[in-house]
Amino acid sequence: MHDTANVAVFLPRVLTFQQMVIAVGYLVGMIGVLMYWRGGRIQQIVTEKTDITDVRAATIIDFVYAVVLLVFKQWNDIPMSTTWVFLGLLAGREIALALFAKRPEVYWRTTRLVFKDIGRAGMGLLISLLLVIFLI
Repeated sequence: MHDTANVAVFLPRVLTFQQMVIAVGYLVGMIGVLMYWRGGRIQQIVTEKTDITDVRAATIIDFVYAVVLLVFKQWNDIPMSTTWVFLGLLAGREIALALFAKRPEVYWRTTRLVFKDIGRAGMGLLISLLLVIFLI
């Protein structure tokens, strides 16, 4: 719902039928491309994380993610990007798994992964800000 609202902000307030077909066709097409690419680079980022083989642990992580998104969607007036929530939960998950491993090499791997994700997200934020500053 949040991502659809982000897209709708850029559409005219009143759409003709032709404009609606073009907008929906474009969105469906882009989702099709992502599925064809099997998630693309985003999926690569997710799969480089530590695998969880225990279904209970995966369920707890999914539940926490759902609760956080619900809080931001329903009870919070501060707008929050789902991307930042997702990155924060991935980082928290990696840190928790590293703490349970109790091996120094796992700590370094986790630190590298977390800062790599922060760097990627920060670069995206920087590019967005530069586009806003110089194109508006």
